Amino acid sequence: MPLYKEDNFLIIQPGSEYTLFTFGLKDSLSPPQFRIPSIVYKDNNSNQYLSSASENTTEIHPIKLGKIVDLDAFNALLQIVLSSVIQQHPIITINQIPLLIIAPSLTWSKKQYEYTTKFVFETLEITAFNVLDLSLGATFGFANTVNSLVVNIAEDNIQVVPVIGYQSVKFAGEFIQGKGGVTLDEELKVKFPNFTPQQIEDLKLSGIFEFLLEGEESIGDINPDVDMETEDPSEFDVAKVLTDENGEQKEEVDEAQLKSNKELEKNFFIDSSTNEKVWVGKERFTTDSQLIDLVAGGIYKTLLRINDLDKRQDCYDNIIIVGSAASVPGLKQKIYAKLIHEYLVKEPATPNGAANKQNEINAAIIKYQQTDDAQEGDSQSAMSQVPYRIRFAKTSDYFPEWKKPKEKGGSWHDCFFLGGEIYAKQIFSGGSHHHNKELFVSSEMIMAQQQSIARFFGGTASLDAAKRKRSASPSSPKKETAPSPKKSKKPDSASPAVSSPKQKKQKMDGKDNKEEEGDESKSGSNSESELTNKHASETDAKKLIELSESQQKQSMQEGSAQTLSSSKIPYSSLTDVMEKIESESSRLKITAIISQYFLDILQQQNDVSKLVKIVYLFINRLGPDYEPDLELGLGETLLVKAISEGYGRTPAKIKQDLKEYGDLGIVAQKSRSGQRTMFKPTSLDVDTVFDNLTKIAKSTGKDSQSKKIGIINKMLTACDAKHNEAKFLIRSLENKLRIGLAGPTILVGLAQAFVNYENSKQASPKKVNPEKLAEAEDIVKEAYTRIPNYQILIENAYKYGVFNLLDHCKLTPGIPLKPMLAKPTKSMSEVLDRFQDEKFTCEYKYDGERAQIHLLPNGDVRIYSRNSEDMSQRYPDLVSIIKEFSKTQEHTSLILDCEAVAWDRINKKILPFQVLSTRKRKDVNESDITVHICLFAFDLLYYNNESLLTRSLSERRSIMLAHLHPLEGRFQFATSKDSTSLEVLQQFLDQSIHDSCEGLMVKMLEGSESYYEPSKRSRNWLKLKKDYLAGVGDSLDLVVIGAYNGKGKRTGTYGGFLLASYNQDTGDLETTCKIGTGFSDEMLTQLYEQLHPQEIPKPKEYFVYDKTNSNAVPDVWFEPTMLFEVLTADLSLSPIYKAAHGEYGKGISLRFPRFLRIRDDKGVEDATSSTEIAEFYERQAHVQSN
Repeated sequence: MPLYKEDNFLIIQPGSEYTLFTFGLKDSLSPPQFRIPSIVYKDNNSNQYLSSASENTTEIHPIKLGKIVDLDAFNALLQIVLSSVIQQHPIITINQIPLLIIAPSLTWSKKQYEYTTKFVFETLEITAFNVLDLSLGATFGFANTVNSLVVNIAEDNIQVVPVIGYQSVKFAGEFIQGKGGVTLDEELKVKFPNFTPQQIEDLKLSGIFEFLLEGEESIGDINPDVDMETEDPSEFDVAKVLTDENGEQKEEVDEAQLKSNKELEKNFFIDSSTNEKVWVGKERFTTDSQLIDLVAGGIYKTLLRINDLDKRQDCYDNIIIVGSAASVPGLKQKIYAKLIHEYLVKEPATPNGAANKQNEINAAIIKYQQTDDAQEGDSQSAMSQVPYRIRFAKTSDYFPEWKKPKEKGGSWHDCFFLGGEIYAKQIFSGGSHHHNKELFVSSEMIMAQQQSIARFFGGTASLDAAKRKRSASPSSPKKETAPSPKKSKKPDSASPAVSSPKQKKQKMDGKDNKEEEGDESKSGSNSESELTNKHASETDAKKLIELSESQQKQSMQEGSAQTLSSSKIPYSSLTDVMEKIESESSRLKITAIISQYFLDILQQQNDVSKLVKIVYLFINRLGPDYEPDLELGLGETLLVKAISEGYGRTPAKIKQDLKEYGDLGIVAQKSRSGQRTMFKPTSLDVDTVFDNLTKIAKSTGKDSQSKKIGIINKMLTACDAKHNEAKFLIRSLENKLRIGLAGPTILVGLAQAFVNYENSKQASPKKVNPEKLAEAEDIVKEAYTRIPNYQILIENAYKYGVFNLLDHCKLTPGIPLKPMLAKPTKSMSEVLDRFQDEKFTCEYKYDGERAQIHLLPNGDVRIYSRNSEDMSQRYPDLVSIIKEFSKTQEHTSLILDCEAVAWDRINKKILPFQVLSTRKRKDVNESDITVHICLFAFDLLYYNNESLLTRSLSERRSIMLAHLHPLEGRFQFATSKDSTSLEVLQQFLDQSIHDSCEGLMVKMLEGSESYYEPSKRSRNWLKLKKDYLAGVGDSLDLVVIGAYNGKGKRTGTYGGFLLASYNQDTGDLETTCKIGTGFSDEMLTQLYEQLHPQEIPKPKEYFVYDKTNSNAVPDVWFEPTMLFEVLTADLSLSPIYKAAHGEYGKGISLRFPRFLRIRDDKGVEDATSSTEIAEFYERQAHVQSN
């Protein structure tokens, strides 16, 4: 491999928030030259990635929580960095630039390494490339040690990685998500709620904040005020500490702690934003953070996985702690104390119950020190758990400039980058002219690192060989023909464009911090844990405050708030906001726009009913889901006729325009713009539009069509052409508003609006703290899960204040809540692993329809579906059952979670779901019923005026069994069994199948994790289906978006269908498979009759499919209205189908899909999400083995 000039070295360290890079190294190895946000912008027209935003771009964050979540955007970020370098140094050609990327092995998957490597060699045309693991970078930055343990305490995660023989041992590492420096931030926010985030950061880095040891923990420690990076060797003799409980070390520590607490002159710190003193009290602030437990536990568990005792001791000798909290005084002493007293020393019980601690310790240490040939793998013995020394690595004195405080974490926050510079000098230039011992990296290290890279490439460690292997890899993406920074050619603009292999419009309306799965390490105890969203919420809240202030200034400049002060709110004000939202791709900016609009309404109007109507218009609804006769969704024919009559155009011309634009709203807007009126009509207002839409939805009968057209014509004539009112009015009537605004964003916008509104009412308003804003968001979301009714929510927030919402928004019979859902699992052993050491119960999983039973205090009965649809008229026999047992039992009110199944009264057994689906859906008379129902109750959510949501499942079940009594064949309890025996549970699963059930539901029984969580798919409930144990763990509910014409005996019907998953973040439908098996001839005929009227001339803009492959394009496209339940044998990566394509560079498809049934109880948004498909793919056994 040729040597390269150090002036041409390019080193990049991508991170979640910032990307560090340096071009050209100096002998002194200075900190990174550039720190840029890890953000790229995608042009929605050209699908190119840009370095700066414009009016028609989407902001994309390629890395979240340390993981790559958009691989193409990540590679675009690399290309943008390279292009900027070439632009600044036009005389340098690309083949003169070697590239080193510093990245964490715990969060990068093999596929991401391969895909990026191919991109670097083939698209960027780099000739020398290497990847350095983050932990190795830290090791090289601190000291050149063969074996060490790197603990990286990042802002929102903790990584503990052992380095053995210059190689990161990924399988033994611990990756803890959602915890880190933010843990300290949260504790300080509780202590000082009025502090700004910057003041919190300043306090963390000041000398008055420290980890002080108390009581027994101080044994053997050192003075907390002594800098461990200076004269102190950072070495702790375990044997001496444990055998000298009353020695000099303890006395010195106690004295030092007493002194530090008496130094009252240090009870303030400097606010860096104002340079003013901030007083925090009369003593120095101390903490006993859970961060210590996480770090110490991670160290202990990681090193237990190293069976070689010598190497394990080497790691204890070289513990490298870096990251956002590494410089806080006392951190290392506290970690040391926690290791000694909670992990390395166990107190055995003596016969009288006391502990003979000293003898146990001495014996363990002597045994350990005398055993030179200790057997590997004896990790449970005392000698293998107790090291004879613990030493924290010190920073090097050769690089004083690196010890300057950084933006976060203080000293040596960027030590990974220093290690990368050291490594780059050796790997790219040979390092022959470097004489500093600290700079020298051994040949053994280079060979070990190259072997590590080779494991990813599956061959030789040579970079040139790796390049050849990349080029020949059939699984790698095709080479892009889009422009890249060519050799010695300066880019045309300051915003270098990078072509994306994905030709799709991405919308980022979903949560910015949603969890994206990579090829995660499966070994750590926290790898299965769910992400903690608190830090992300507060970060978003801070950004929202900044965006809202900007939006408020804009609102005042435009005078939009003044237009809301009259008794009538112009409809144009609403459509203007809709237009802004539709053109915006950032979720936070969308939230800022609507929250400012809500705030303007609150401040200008005394009647919150208008705000309620506006919220429903934003989400294209006229009321809560459970209220009947509020559906719009008018047909295309009726709307074409209305536009024709309203604007004097022929239906044929309107249909011709519809084929061109594909959006009836745009057609209506263009028709309005071309119309001239003699007199200006009365302007539309929000009340008029909402009330007219309600009249249209409720209009029934013989003349209803003409009445609807008449109402629509009047509104179309009154539409203002300058504010796109016709466009959004027609879209609302179609029930296809699709502006990229979802319910969760509405709730966040309402929370912020009410917080700012209440703050503005104060005598002296103060700037809203991000943590208060995040708290309000959580309260509003929780209140809405209890009562999913925006009118009740808004009225109570306005009357009582947003922070008192939960006292007034309580679970109420007659108002259904979204049900709690279970996550799928593939094996009984997986169930036992999840519920290890926990009490749980198993229940039959019935093959029926979810039914939520409400008994109101007045005796009325309501039955709701999983989508909150009122099914009371559909199931009059169930209403009779509830009323019957209510007469003989003392029930004033209740809410039951049940499953309604078809029941054979003669043979007393459950019938298949297909039998249940034959029942009529409307106008059902109880006397005409032939398919009988049995109701199986499994949870009680409300009983006699008391909510049971925050009671354990054990308590809820006990109340249900005590107060409700079964009626054979009509109302029964779900069959259940409490056991932890694998054999017993396997027998119970087999019995459930024998009893005509789908399998088992496994649920947490005790504690807060067993609380009922409305509207959430929780890991505290798992479903285990017998039919799916060998597949992906569950069936999938997919949207039908197209079909292929039948051939042979299927001529005249559809022969196959194109299915798609639902992307919850963008609202897109992403193709997953073509399906043609599992259909009977009768079913195909039925499907043709149902779907033929839903055919559309061209695909929707939100259909994501491969436009270049003829096999992926169906013969006909459909309006997305129907869902298929599908069974699949396996999932695989596909170059044709697009489900979850942002995670792997390719989509995920179903192998051998088979039709099971139509899911007419679910809407499009209830379909299996692309994220769920990615999770199913990750959990497959062959993926885990890789």
